[in-house]
Amino acid sequence: MKRLISLLCCVLLALSCFALAPYVSAAENESSEELVLVSENVEYLEDGSSIITTVYEEVVTTRSNLYTKTGTKERVYTDADGNIVWSLTVHGEFRVIEGASVTCTSASCSSTIYNDNWSCTRKSASPSGNQAVANGVFEKTLLGIVISSRNVDVTLSCDPYGNLY
Repeated sequence: MKRLISLLCCVLLALSCFALAPYVSAAENESSEELVLVSENVEYLEDGSSIITTVYEEVVTTRSNLYTKTGTKERVYTDADGNIVWSLTVHGEFRVIEGASVTCTSASCSSTIYNDNWSCTRKSASPSGNQAVANGVFEKTLLGIVISSRNVDVTLSCDPYGNLY
């Protein structure tokens, strides 16, 4: 009788491990936010500087036509010597109904300064239709006087098929 009960307990324990396996792997997939490069573009300015624009997206694995798509678009400003000066990044989250519609549900932005002569004096982000829009103002100062200013717009868009651009 004890052998039968212990055998039954072992079988129930083994079955419960198999039943929990899909939940464990799903939780692992949700926590691993892997960003994938979608596109990169370089714009050369007249003074020899450049702006590098990159788009990244999180990998979405879904079996439904309704899902959330998340990504970022970053604009990096480099000086004429190729040194990175500053960057402005917009983060967007989109509600996608595959092939039918897409809506930006949230937008945020961040900036990074790599050159002490520059500062970000203003930045903001907002969702607008199928776009996450960020605006920033970067100023270069010399002895406390603003000698250069750049207004930067970064717009991350998503089409009804979940493609970010």
